[in-house]
Amino acid sequence: MQFLYLKQMVMVGFSERTDFLKEVNKNSSVIPDLLNILEKHSCNTNGEIKNKFIIYSKFDSSKPKKFTISVGPKSLNSQYINDFSIIRIHEGNYMKFPVHNNSREKINDKWMEILMFFANKYVTHQRAFKSDFEQHSSDGSVDIYVSIK
Repeated sequence: MQFLYLKQMVMVGFSERTDFLKEVNKNSSVIPDLLNILEKHSCNTNGEIKNKFIIYSKFDSSKPKKFTISVGPKSLNSQYINDFSIIRIHEGNYMKFPVHNNSREKINDKWMEILMFFANKYVTHQRAFKSDFEQHSSDGSVDIYVSIK
């Protein structure tokens, strides 16, 4: 785990409103469908985007388990920009958690570990619920960033 201060990042991608229970179930998660749509809009010849972000934002204040998931590339050919929505990763303090296996199952396991970490009454850091995100790099590594107060 590492503490970082990040400047705001603005990117483009596809978004869908979802909830926690839907996303922990591999049969109902919207992430695979959003990633498939993103890959179809890839400007690479092989149809695969190597550097991508999965962003969790617009948390429902009355029910923090409801949120918006967005997927977007690190860079994009500008000819596709009209097909995408604008996504913001908010400026602020973040905790970075590396994932040692980039399978969706292992990423979900890491999210459960993170949620348990913040639920611990002895942890002094609090989630900000601004924008959390996964950074999937071309080398296959995945890092999860959680916004904190």
